[in-house]
Amino acid sequence: MATRLIAGCGYVGMRVADAWLKRGDRVFAITRSASRAGELRDSGIEPIIWNWTVGGAPTGDLTDLVPSELTTVFVAVSHSPQVGVAHTESHTRGLNHLESLLQTMGWSGKENTTTKWIYLSTT
Repeated sequence: MATRLIAGCGYVGMRVADAWLKRGDRVFAITRSASRAGELRDSGIEPIIWNWTVGGAPTGDLTDLVPSELTTVFVAVSHSPQVGVAHTESHTRGLNHLESLLQTMGWSGKENTTTKWIYLSTT
């Protein structure tokens, strides 16, 4: 069983999550909304409430997410505007915060050659 993390579980992210769940994988997804977290949970996805442009500590229990065992990180965050974050820096800031969060949880960063990162860029 693979452990997957999705940042941006909207239209495309949900389809990817569904495919992984059908394979029997464990899927976590980052969302900014508590109501969306409930929808994700109902779909079999383990939600993490967190705003990647702000950083800091996420809401919820992450004890089951073991970043050192992450098989895949899939980034499909839209470029929707957020207050106080320039469009040109939202993804740069978010990716930096995501890497920092995973490292504080025990992920080994660049030394970890087993985690695949998939970045979906939208225009």
